Amino acid sequence: MKRHSQDVVSLVFGLVFLLVAGLWVLWRIGTLDRDSVTWVPAAALILIGLIGLTLSIARSRAATPYAGDDDADSLLSAERSDERP
Repeated sequence: MKRHSQDVVSLVFGLVFLLVAGLWVLWRIGTLDRDSVTWVPAAALILIGLIGLTLSIARSRAATPYAGDDDADSLLSAERSDERP
């Protein structure tokens, strides 16, 4: 199975949609009133920022080569040169 990259924009919009839908349900059943929902936009922006920061750090760590990678690459190339077509 071929791996594909993550679509961060779709992830963020999906989470925002779930947040809005969940708040709407809570408001309709009477758990939340208008005054208690004023903190939600700030919390949503903080959550989206944390998700973006986490994904950015994870990508930068995945793109950074490790110190031992040169040795592993040389071993792999030596094994490949030993193979016969």
